[in-house]
Amino acid sequence: MSKSVRSTPHRRIAAWCAALAVAFSPVVGLTGAVAAPAHERTTPAADFTAQVRSIEHATGRVELTGTGPTGGSVAIAVDGAETVWTEVRDGVWSAGLRVGPGPRVLHVTSQVTGETVDLPVEVLGLLPPTWVPTIDPFTRTITLEGSGVSRPARYVVTDDGEPVADVVAEAGAPWRAVLRDRAPGRHDIVVERVFDGTVNGIGRDSYELSGAAEVGTASASRETRRTTLAGRAPVGTTLRFADASGPVLGADGEPVVATTSTDTTWRAELPFPETVRFHRITVTTFDDGTPIGTTSALVTVPIAITGSVEELADGSVRLSGTGEPGGVVALETASGTPVDGADGRPITAAIGRGWELVVPRATLPGDVVVARQRVQGVEQGALRLVLPKLPVRPAPEHGHGPGAGPGVSTGNHQAAPQATAGRITAVPSGRLAYTGDDPSVPLGVAGVLLAAGLGGLAGARALGRRGAHRG
Repeated sequence: MSKSVRSTPHRRIAAWCAALAVAFSPVVGLTGAVAAPAHERTTPAADFTAQVRSIEHATGRVELTGTGPTGGSVAIAVDGAETVWTEVRDGVWSAGLRVGPGPRVLHVTSQVTGETVDLPVEVLGLLPPTWVPTIDPFTRTITLEGSGVSRPARYVVTDDGEPVADVVAEAGAPWRAVLRDRAPGRHDIVVERVFDGTVNGIGRDSYELSGAAEVGTASASRETRRTTLAGRAPVGTTLRFADASGPVLGADGEPVVATTSTDTTWRAELPFPETVRFHRITVTTFDDGTPIGTTSALVTVPIAITGSVEELADGSVRLSGTGEPGGVVALETASGTPVDGADGRPITAAIGRGWELVVPRATLPGDVVVARQRVQGVEQGALRLVLPKLPVRPAPEHGHGPGAGPGVSTGNHQAAPQATAGRITAVPSGRLAYTGDDPSVPLGVAGVLLAAGLGGLAGARALGRRGAHRG
């Protein structure tokens, strides 16, 4: 009895365990069906696509991308190269391979779907981009002009690493980039040519943007006693001038300063030393008070004209002197009217070591003539020359005829110094002055009268001797 009592609890425990196992067995089966292992899950197949992402023509590197079933493989084949394999991750795949120059067809195949996409590509033989630069330091611009390629392309320009231009050119069309507001100094230019999804060529060059002014005109005038300088300089700059004596001062005693106009031009009037033949002037360009460039100009100061007057034995007048070699001396009246010669043309003389003109006195004006010097068409001073007096006609016995009055008094030319006349031959008192008429007629009449008088005198003497003899 005691055995059976002790065995009863063990059996009850086993029965309860069996019941619990039967009761929970459906739940365990359901749970196992819902939480299946990860490798047994399936994802709907994605569409298979393929496209060219970029072509690096210099190296022949072609990058591809596309979509496909996750976990699948993609094969890329091309004639003349080994097949390239890649895996699809999260529905996207990418791969790169090298392709020889020229047209090619890439065969891209999905190993899951069996689909194949053919992608035509062409690898070009390219040189780095080149261009023709135009440097204008006065407008502070650098202009680049180059030829395009057979594809639409962008040209990204940097100056010292800073992006300054981004231009687009159509296929085969040229391109042009203008870099404005460049500072004086060195500029390292880089141009990247972008097309087919990547940079396809890089060009480099360096340029120096000068801040020095350009002197286009440099002349000195004896007429104004000033030196004129003119030219171009960077926009917004000022110019200062110096010579061997230091800063060139104006009439107010302050240094002469010129400002560059918006069209890049400038002009300055400077005094020149009277004793200098060659006047060297240094022109310094300032930008906001900082010197950015220097240039110099050598100005030839024309030699001042000199002259003298000499009366010749034949009544002509010789005018002669010195001046600027290569210049021209022209004769004028005191009022500025050109003096013409017998041919109706103005009387002029070229200046070599000196100048000389021999002119009939009657051709010249009353008592003074102005010798004006011109060098390359520019007036370079004038000289007033006093002339010998014109021959005076004899006065009639009764009254006063034309030309009998006194000569015209001389004065000083306002624009130039006066030179004294040369030697003037004096006519002795009581001697008839030449009137300018033909002397042959009065001389003939006088000869006839003289012959008649001598004949009459001889006849009178003969009659006298005859009367004495008779007596």
